Amino acid sequence: MQAIFDSLGAQIVVIDGAGAIIGANRSWQHLLGTAGSASLEPQGPHGNYLATCRRAAAAGHAAATQVAEAVDAVLAGRAETGRVEYRSRPNGGHPQWFALTVTPLAAGAGAVLLHENISVQRQLEGEILEISERERSQVGQELHDGLCQHLSGVALLAKTLSNSLTHAQRPEAGAATELALLIYSAVGQTRTVARGLRPVDLDEGGLLAALHDLAEQASPRVPCEVRTTGQPRVHSNDVATNLYRIATEAVTNAVKHAGATKIFIRLRQSTDHLTLTVEDDGAGLAGDGVTGIGMRIMRYRANSIGAILTIGKKAPRGVTVRCSVPIAGGNGAA
Repeated sequence: MQAIFDSLGAQIVVIDGAGAIIGANRSWQHLLGTAGSASLEPQGPHGNYLATCRRAAAAGHAAATQVAEAVDAVLAGRAETGRVEYRSRPNGGHPQWFALTVTPLAAGAGAVLLHENISVQRQLEGEILEISERERSQVGQELHDGLCQHLSGVALLAKTLSNSLTHAQRPEAGAATELALLIYSAVGQTRTVARGLRPVDLDEGGLLAALHDLAEQASPRVPCEVRTTGQPRVHSNDVATNLYRIATEAVTNAVKHAGATKIFIRLRQSTDHLTLTVEDDGAGLAGDGVTGIGMRIMRYRANSIGAILTIGKKAPRGVTVRCSVPIAGGNGAA
């Protein structure tokens, strides 16, 4: 069994019910020696992994906090498996992405930890997301500058025809007026679609304006309110777009799936973080975790901008989605 473990490229660690390491493969030894993450690595191959994570969490390492919670949940039987994806700088080098998967052994006996470097996967996913957003933006721009302008011209002609028929007291005047109204309605719908495809323009109000548009779109079905604390400003279009997409997913879930009657969107800027919070009073989460594709995309978007995303139940009912982004240099989100 040890030979099989040693042949694998991923780092594998076996811990007992108290979190102490009782076995590790050769790749784990290599991780400790040459590529260890300061927030996760134990001080030796037979140390207590969980205790080390807790010390790192107390020192302010967010990834260690997430790992400790995942390991605790699996060892205590509160979760069948656990997975944490985090970014770190091994030996002070370039940032890399890692994934830790926690799988339980027999009840109370411990767990197996699988640690992998997923930097290449993250880079490819990021490139796909960037291409998708760029194409969305291009289509939105073409709709706004092309189709909307064309429809507006047609609507103006229809309105002119309606006025002429009305002035001539022709019976077709009513139909012409209705046609003009339908075309104007099509212009409005097209502009709404265009805004959704290209939601955040830092030159035209940025993220806050986009969130107000989102709330306005949701309000006909469920009252949605935007609140701010401080003077939230985002100087990165990538951060603004991903925060908007996370808010959109959270609002959509609340409206379509949770049966919410009230939604609050909050944007708060402190000295070192920009935090987006979406709260609803709907049916809440099913089970102990969130596994839907929409929620996984939200987590990926948060990870891509270096943010911490938490999704939890809100008392007495509802869900709270919170995404916190570190501010770089005190003047913009990283």
